[in-house]
Amino acid sequence: MSFKDFLENFSEIKTQKGNIPVWWVYTAGLAGEIFYEGLKEGKIKGGVCKGCKSIIIPPRIYCEDCFEKIEKFIDVEGPFLVLSFTEIYFDLDGKPLERPYKVGFMVMPNSKGGIIHFLDPEVEICCGDYVKPIFSEKRVGSIKDIKYFTKYKDK
Repeated sequence: MSFKDFLENFSEIKTQKGNIPVWWVYTAGLAGEIFYEGLKEGKIKGGVCKGCKSIIIPPRIYCEDCFEKIEKFIDVEGPFLVLSFTEIYFDLDGKPLERPYKVGFMVMPNSKGGIIHFLDPEVEICCGDYVKPIFSEKRVGSIKDIKYFTKYKDK
Protein backbone atom coordinates (compact mmCIF):
# COMPACT_ATOMS: atom_id res chain seq x y z
CA MET A 1 0.00 0.00 0.00
CA SER A 2 1.40 3.37 -1.01
CA PHE A 3 1.41 6.28 1.38
CA LYS A 4 -1.25 7.98 -0.76
CA ASP A 5 -3.45 4.86 -0.53
CA PHE A 6 -2.80 4.75 3.20
CA LEU A 7 -4.03 8.34 3.62
CA GLU A 8 -7.06 7.82 1.38
CA ASN A 9 -8.07 4.61 3.16
CA PHE A 10 -7.25 5.73 6.67
CA SER A 11 -10.67 4.66 7.95
CA GLU A 12 -9.90 1.06 6.98
CA ILE A 13 -7.06 0.83 9.44
CA LYS A 14 -7.78 -1.74 12.08
CA THR A 15 -6.51 -1.73 15.62
CA GLN A 16 -5.53 -4.57 17.84
CA LYS A 17 -5.97 -4.02 21.54
CA GLY A 18 -3.55 -5.57 23.97
CA ASN A 19 -0.19 -5.13 25.57
CA ILE A 20 3.26 -5.49 24.16
CA PRO A 21 5.63 -6.81 26.80
CA VAL A 22 8.62 -4.48 26.85
CA TRP A 23 11.22 -4.43 29.60
CA TRP A 24 14.27 -2.30 29.99
CA VAL A 25 16.83 -1.52 32.57
CA TYR A 26 18.48 1.85 32.58
CA THR A 27 21.87 2.08 34.21
CA ALA A 28 23.86 5.17 34.93
CA GLY A 29 27.01 3.43 33.74
CA LEU A 30 30.11 2.65 35.77
CA ALA A 31 31.03 6.24 36.62
CA GLY A 32 27.38 7.15 37.22
CA GLU A 33 27.00 4.26 39.65
CA ILE A 34 30.06 5.48 41.56
CA PHE A 35 28.58 8.99 41.66
CA TYR A 36 25.18 7.81 42.95
CA GLU A 37 26.73 5.43 45.50
CA GLY A 38 28.73 8.39 46.75
CA LEU A 39 25.55 10.44 47.13
CA LYS A 40 24.08 7.59 49.14
CA GLU A 41 27.06 7.92 51.50
CA GLY A 42 26.66 11.69 51.66
CA LYS A 43 29.62 12.38 49.38
CA ILE A 44 30.12 13.89 45.95
CA LYS A 45 32.48 11.83 43.80
CA GLY A 46 34.70 13.09 41.04
CA GLY A 47 36.86 11.25 38.53
CA VAL A 48 40.58 12.00 38.21
CA CYS A 49 42.08 11.92 34.73
CA LYS A 50 45.63 10.62 34.87
CA GLY A 51 46.31 12.16 31.46
CA CYS A 52 45.48 15.84 32.04
CA LYS A 53 45.16 15.61 35.86
CA SER A 54 41.64 17.06 35.74
CA ILE A 55 38.93 16.32 38.29
CA ILE A 56 35.63 15.71 36.53
CA ILE A 57 32.32 16.16 38.37
CA PRO A 58 30.16 14.14 38.02
CA PRO A 59 32.70 11.52 37.06
CA ARG A 60 32.93 10.03 33.58
CA ILE A 61 34.60 6.87 32.44
CA TYR A 62 36.73 8.74 29.87
CA CYS A 63 38.15 12.25 29.92
CA GLU A 64 36.35 14.39 27.37
CA ASP A 65 39.48 16.37 26.56
CA CYS A 66 42.32 13.85 26.34
CA PHE A 67 40.22 10.62 26.02
CA GLU A 68 42.18 8.98 28.81
CA LYS A 69 40.33 6.23 30.66
CA ILE A 70 39.40 7.37 34.17
CA GLU A 71 40.05 4.76 36.83
CA LYS A 72 40.49 6.89 39.95
CA PHE A 73 37.50 8.34 41.78
CA ILE A 74 37.76 10.66 44.76
CA ASP A 75 35.50 12.44 47.24
CA VAL A 76 35.29 16.13 46.44
CA GLU A 77 34.67 18.43 49.35
CA GLY A 78 34.01 21.64 47.48
CA PRO A 79 33.21 24.41 48.04
CA PHE A 80 31.32 24.84 44.81
CA LEU A 81 31.04 28.12 42.94
CA VAL A 82 27.64 29.28 41.69
CA LEU A 83 28.09 30.14 38.02
CA SER A 84 24.43 30.69 37.22
CA PHE A 85 21.00 30.41 38.76
CA THR A 86 17.36 31.00 38.01
CA GLU A 87 14.25 31.49 40.10
CA ILE A 88 11.24 29.29 39.41
CA TYR A 89 7.80 30.86 39.95
CA PHE A 90 5.51 28.40 38.16
CA ASP A 91 5.08 24.63 38.24
CA LEU A 92 5.19 22.43 35.15
CA ASP A 93 1.47 23.05 34.56
CA GLY A 94 1.97 26.80 34.58
CA LYS A 95 0.36 27.31 37.99
CA PRO A 96 2.00 29.82 40.33
CA LEU A 97 4.02 28.25 43.13
CA GLU A 98 3.25 29.16 46.73
CA ARG A 99 6.89 29.99 47.14
CA PRO A 100 9.45 30.40 44.33
CA TYR A 101 12.66 28.43 44.47
CA LYS A 102 16.13 28.76 42.96
CA VAL A 103 18.07 26.31 40.84
CA GLY A 104 21.77 26.88 40.31
CA PHE A 105 24.64 25.58 38.25
CA MET A 106 27.60 24.92 40.51
CA VAL A 107 31.18 24.02 39.66
CA MET A 108 34.19 23.23 41.79
CA PRO A 109 37.06 25.57 40.91
CA ASN A 110 39.87 23.85 38.98
CA SER A 111 37.60 20.99 37.89
CA LYS A 112 35.52 20.10 34.85
CA GLY A 113 31.77 19.62 34.77
CA GLY A 114 29.26 20.80 37.31
CA ILE A 115 26.02 20.11 39.10
CA ILE A 116 22.60 21.65 38.58
CA HIS A 117 20.58 21.60 41.79
CA PHE A 118 18.35 23.52 44.17
CA LEU A 119 19.74 26.39 46.22
CA ASP A 120 18.94 27.00 49.89
CA PRO A 121 15.55 28.75 49.97
CA GLU A 122 16.35 30.49 53.25
CA VAL A 123 19.61 32.13 52.15
CA GLU A 124 20.28 34.78 49.52
CA ILE A 125 22.69 33.17 47.06
CA CYS A 126 24.00 34.83 43.91
CA CYS A 127 26.44 34.12 41.10
CA GLY A 128 29.98 34.07 42.42
CA ASP A 129 29.00 32.78 45.86
CA TYR A 130 30.52 29.60 47.20
CA VAL A 131 28.13 26.87 48.32
CA LYS A 132 28.24 23.42 49.87
CA PRO A 133 25.78 20.53 49.56
CA ILE A 134 23.33 19.72 52.34
CA PHE A 135 22.41 16.05 52.21
CA SER A 136 19.13 14.48 53.26
CA GLU A 137 19.23 12.28 56.34
CA LYS A 138 17.65 9.38 54.45
CA ARG A 139 19.59 8.75 51.23
CA VAL A 140 18.87 6.25 48.47
CA GLY A 141 21.55 6.92 45.86
CA SER A 142 19.74 9.64 43.91
CA ILE A 143 20.53 13.24 43.00
CA LYS A 144 17.69 14.06 45.41
CA ASP A 145 19.95 12.86 48.23
CA ILE A 146 21.25 16.42 48.09
CA LYS A 147 18.52 18.60 49.60
CA TYR A 148 20.08 21.80 48.30
CA PHE A 149 23.28 23.79 48.21
CA THR A 150 23.69 26.46 50.87
CA LYS A 151 26.14 29.31 51.24
CA TYR A 152 29.66 28.32 52.26
CA LYS A 153 30.63 30.58 55.16
CA ASP A 154 34.44 30.32 55.01
CA LYS A 155 34.85 31.83 51.51
